[in-house]
Amino acid sequence: MEQKGRLTLPTDADVVEETLRLKNLLGADALRDCDGTEMPAELLQDPAKKYATYYTTRKDNAWAEANPDEVQQEYLISDRHTARGTKLRIHLMDGFHTQQLKVNTLDDPKRWWEVIDRTTGEVVPTDKWFFDEPTGEVEIETVPYHEYTVSFLAFLIWDPVHMYNFLTNDWKDTPHQLTYDVRQPKTQAYVKEKLRRWCEANSHIDVVRFTTFFHQFTLTFDDQKREKFVEWFGYSASVSPYILEKFEKWAGYKFRPEFIVDQGYVKAAGGDGITVMYALRPLVKHNTADSVACEMNDRIYSEPGNRLGKVAAAIWPWKCKDALFRYNEVTDTRLNQDGMAYDADSGDGTVYEYNYSRMNEGGCVMFCLEEAIHNTFRHNVSYDDLGGTISPASNPDARLEQNIFYVRDGVPFVRNHMDGGNYTESNDRIIPIEK
Repeated sequence: MEQKGRLTLPTDADVVEETLRLKNLLGADALRDCDGTEMPAELLQDPAKKYATYYTTRKDNAWAEANPDEVQQEYLISDRHTARGTKLRIHLMDGFHTQQLKVNTLDDPKRWWEVIDRTTGEVVPTDKWFFDEPTGEVEIETVPYHEYTVSFLAFLIWDPVHMYNFLTNDWKDTPHQLTYDVRQPKTQAYVKEKLRRWCEANSHIDVVRFTTFFHQFTLTFDDQKREKFVEWFGYSASVSPYILEKFEKWAGYKFRPEFIVDQGYVKAAGGDGITVMYALRPLVKHNTADSVACEMNDRIYSEPGNRLGKVAAAIWPWKCKDALFRYNEVTDTRLNQDGMAYDADSGDGTVYEYNYSRMNEGGCVMFCLEEAIHNTFRHNVSYDDLGGTISPASNPDARLEQNIFYVRDGVPFVRNHMDGGNYTESNDRIIPIEK
């Protein structure tokens, strides 16, 4: 009797013969279509199991175009602009890709947007600014030489995953797929009925591979079609006036754009606080991580044996190029194999500047191993970080410049068992804490 393994082969229209050859050679028991494709008709007759991709929130532009108010949205923030006089105009879409994003002009900007004086941190009253829709600009009554931003809602008029595949795989002659919001009442009812009809029409399919779920990671492109902002675990693209009104009724207070686009606050996360991954020149600023790694330590995480994987830090990059971290604050990160406030990890050119850390049980900053190169830690303040202030951790070339480290008696400057790396210091101040 011929044996079949639990092996699924992806296929496409131009590899039908090769798919069948490999299926027989390897003893595969299932075939599946690929993202963005359909199962070739020739393979539908094959006795192998059929796996089919099903898109829950896209691949139906007719519905999205007929219901523009139920297209997915996200909050965006403009660049910072310095006022030279008493009036300032900010063009909202500067730096964003206009084929992916479109300013939401259907809902009242005064209700859902925020203009902020970044010099004082104050919200500008709505009677001090207006949106000029024909120009796409917000005009603000300003204080000279203060910095301002506008946080605003935008529709996702090109699904980010489809756009990524379009750019990466050089797709041609395919319409840009819109993405619709299944939390909205009309779309929710439509999506459920559409899935029911699809199941009835595809009884030959054995397994459904759902993809493009309700709200997935945020992938925002800039005006050069480069990744501008990537967030794998957040909810930046899960907003709409509909859901924000529901939140306000449930919570008893208004949800601010600031909770998402700037000055984020993470408290009591089980592992890492904020981590950016695989990004070119990401900017992480004005965030607070409070008491993170609260489950990634010996008090909670009691799995015996090897500690590999029992690691978490507060705010850090992974495999990024020229990452910049500014004006962040980290307190009370819990001790684990890491447990420090900041960690330059497996990237090139990470810079931490003007950040603050306090009483983090794993210390202030780690420069992690040989793959993290050309890292700089400058103009930061560390107050009473515990366990050891810095962790060179076999790093080849870390630089510390013009920082202030307040260190309590008995806490080593270099954390035990985290030494062995090379670092240089320039104009740092180490100040004993008097208890």
